[in-house]
Amino acid sequence: MYRIPAGETFDFLRGRSLDQLCFGRYQLIMRFDEGIYVSVEGQLGVQQTDSEETVVDDTRDAAATLVAALGTLVADVVVDDDRSLSMTFEGGLRVRVIDSSDEYESFQIGHGQSVFIV
Repeated sequence: MYRIPAGETFDFLRGRSLDQLCFGRYQLIMRFDEGIYVSVEGQLGVQQTDSEETVVDDTRDAAATLVAALGTLVADVVVDDDRSLSMTFEGGLRVRVIDSSDEYESFQIGHGQSVFIV
């Protein structure tokens, strides 16, 4: 279905502060400063420094880890492939949003007037 556009780096996420997390039954919204957000309805990978990545279907399973990242900056952003994007926060926490459905969108990223749907 939708994929990350070729050549997109999402560099605008670098240096942004994670200001708010909104947990819903089937959705996680990560709100950053400057009005940027990442909304996740698919799988999410979380990896703490010196640990293996854990992929969750229910973001509540990663809630404690994510809450610890509140107020920290995105140190790096990497487009892993056309279905996956990783953000590394200060302190080393890596969060990967994953396009885990061939039928429905798995995440959206909003920046200014632009919305990326994957």
